[in-house]
Amino acid sequence: MQLSQIARYRDAAFQLPDVPSWLPPERHHDAAAIERHCNDLARAGLVGHFGNEDAAERFLARRLPLRAALCYPRTLDDRAAGLASLAVPTALADEAFRAPGVRDDPERAAVLRDRLLSVLDDVAPPAGFALGRLLYTALSRTTPRMPPAVARRYRQAHRETVECSLHEAAEGHDDTVLDFATYLGVRRTHHAAHRAAVLTEYAIGVDLTRELSESPALAAARDLAVDHLTLVDELFSFPEECRAPRSVSAVWVFVAHEGRTVQGAVDKLAGLVAAAEEDFAETCARVLHGPLGERGDVLLYLRELGHLMSGNLHHHRFVRGGEAACVPSPAPGTAPGVPRPASPA
Repeated sequence: MQLSQIARYRDAAFQLPDVPSWLPPERHHDAAAIERHCNDLARAGLVGHFGNEDAAERFLARRLPLRAALCYPRTLDDRAAGLASLAVPTALADEAFRAPGVRDDPERAAVLRDRLLSVLDDVAPPAGFALGRLLYTALSRTTPRMPPAVARRYRQAHRETVECSLHEAAEGHDDTVLDFATYLGVRRTHHAAHRAAVLTEYAIGVDLTRELSESPALAAARDLAVDHLTLVDELFSFPEECRAPRSVSAVWVFVAHEGRTVQGAVDKLAGLVAAAEEDFAETCARVLHGPLGERGDVLLYLRELGHLMSGNLHHHRFVRGGEAACVPSPAPGTAPGVPRPASPA
């Protein structure tokens, strides 16, 4: 089945199933102040990017700095606002390739790619490039404070997302529906999940570059968190994307390659989210029983990967309903640990 043949399914009725989660959500203790600060910092640049205040306020209504406070609840206080300030410009940059006049114009998309990569190379953008100025300012507040290896990995993950966005814009008229493994590989980068995982290290003040390269179990835990972020984003973005012409989704992959109904494909995607959590728990146990199991920085990192997963899920589920404020802040002095499912009774 080709992507053009998906059109007959785009009006199908479906419901997002409940996604059970054992991962306990938290939010940063200063979340409200961080969100106000980041919104104030970004507002003028958003107006410059969109050309009007209404569009800027609609973008801010997505509450992306709050998502950062949910995904990185244990961020050290001296870097919490700076980390959260990345949320708006990085999302804006990722989505700029889908803007009218860019997605269908390869030359404009290539120019945007080059300008963003220049910013990632620490070149100050011109005053008229509002998106670039927002991103440059946020990067200037954060990357100089990262350990060099973490900063390199973060910028590289960001570059890969930019290149992926350009590729998707260039391939926008391809009628091929990829198989799931290939599709997931692309979407991991498209959803910037690798970039989000690197920020976990910066948030809590650790550098596990060497450990992640030498410990297959630790790298597997990180990769499962990346997959969880990607799958959750795929699931919760589907209601908005399903009726858009030529939109791509894991749901359409399952419809095209497995002959599932739309509801059946949505249910399978939700099941993969739950399975990723269970696999994450099992992989954390492997790390804990290995040579890194007694290291406090590793334990803290695994816990924060869990918060990254739960924060992203909680943001998608509840923020628009105003329930994120009910998520507890970390209790002072609580010890790092790895959340795991309760043992069966």
